[in-house]
Amino acid sequence: MIRWPPDWPPCRKAPIFCDSQMLRSGLSLPKLRTLHPGYGPEDLHCYITDPDVVERARAEGHTRALCSAEKARPLLDGGIVLIGNAPLALARIARYILEEGVRPA
Repeated sequence: MIRWPPDWPPCRKAPIFCDSQMLRSGLSLPKLRTLHPGYGPEDLHCYITDPDVVERARAEGHTRALCSAEKARPLLDGGIVLIGNAPLALARIARYILEEGVRPA
């Protein structure tokens, strides 16, 4: 559980990428809004069950988490990245950081 002090200043709003539905469902919009009042469901991104991700993973023989991280690439620079239990997704994001200079929040 994450707790913020009552006098914590609001932060910059950033898109949030989650590699799993479990992580996504554990996020509380009311708590996120204590950091920035503009947070809404449109800022929380989890592509693991998107039909295009599922199909691509099946067709290419990759994990859905890896394909999901690749789909999230446009959000990663300045975005918040939450990785649960997907080492290939983490490796792909690390590669974006090292090879492309992506800077997550």
